[in-house]
Amino acid sequence: MSRMDTIIEEKFGKIAASQHTTDPFNAINQDKVSDKSYSSLFLDSSKNPKSANDESVSQTMQVPLTQNSSIVPEFLVLLPNENVSSSVNMEKMGRVKKLVEKTLKNCQVVSINCNEKSKKVSIGFPNCDVRDKAAALINFDKSLDSLGYQSQNARKMLPKVTLHGVSSDILKDIDLEGVAQNDDQKVRDLEKHEIVMKILEKNPLIKELYDNGHTLTVVYLKRVSRKSNGQDFTELTIGVKVSPRIHQVIFGQQQGAVYIGFRRHNVNDRFFMKTCYHCQMVGHTSSECKDAKLGKEPICMYCMGKHRSSTCPNKKKTEVHVCARCLASPHGRDAENAKTHNA
Repeated sequence: MSRMDTIIEEKFGKIAASQHTTDPFNAINQDKVSDKSYSSLFLDSSKNPKSANDESVSQTMQVPLTQNSSIVPEFLVLLPNENVSSSVNMEKMGRVKKLVEKTLKNCQVVSINCNEKSKKVSIGFPNCDVRDKAAALINFDKSLDSLGYQSQNARKMLPKVTLHGVSSDILKDIDLEGVAQNDDQKVRDLEKHEIVMKILEKNPLIKELYDNGHTLTVVYLKRVSRKSNGQDFTELTIGVKVSPRIHQVIFGQQQGAVYIGFRRHNVNDRFFMKTCYHCQMVGHTSSECKDAKLGKEPICMYCMGKHRSSTCPNKKKTEVHVCARCLASPHGRDAENAKTHNA
């Protein structure tokens, strides 16, 4: 392993040297590049201690972003105060936008967008450091206060993952003593808590993070009836909200799985997707739905009836639920399972 490290260092040293020789601004430091280890190509030099003599060398090791580098923006949101919110219109938001553009003329800005519905102005930056500096500039300028706006960092949604095919037997030991039979919400809360405890029981890395305050909560729980070898049994589909660190553990150290009971369960990411509540298809919203614009009746997400989902009389009648998306799927297996769940 030591010899492998030496070979890798030599190869990356040559790469660093070749990069350096093509940079006319740092030509005077060519004799120093070979002394740098390959790891410096990937580390932020600002986080590593260095002497004054190393400063020019560290600059040569910074690999510039290419045109193909993807940037995930960090957002700063400008919100109207409660006392002026009702009077905000597009004209006023335009003034806020012009003020921001003037204040941040020397900052790297990815985007500036005005939302007429929420009355927010969202500003995207390439990273947290630029966002924080921009926030300081905006807050220093009192002109924003005079327009009734204040700034805050955009809230980020925590990652969500899904576990499929979990045996419902993990819920058989829940103590329902003292819980009213018709108190569905209380039973649901006890079931979600039990699932979290079962996950912590067999996943020590996740438990350690959970004990240190990281998020692990069940946000979705669905019972699915299955038949195998002539026997009926019930499985759980579980949606879990986790902290980024727990997400990293699941898909890193645990290779995309968690252990519950005596089984290993694969985990999938849950992604946000636009859903149309008029036709129940994905990829667009009801305001963009072609069927709605043509005057077609809505399709219920529970029973596929010609009525709005909010008025469906079959919400709790799982035996009559039908998934409109699966029924419309070109894959035969999806269509066959359409009557086992709702959209």
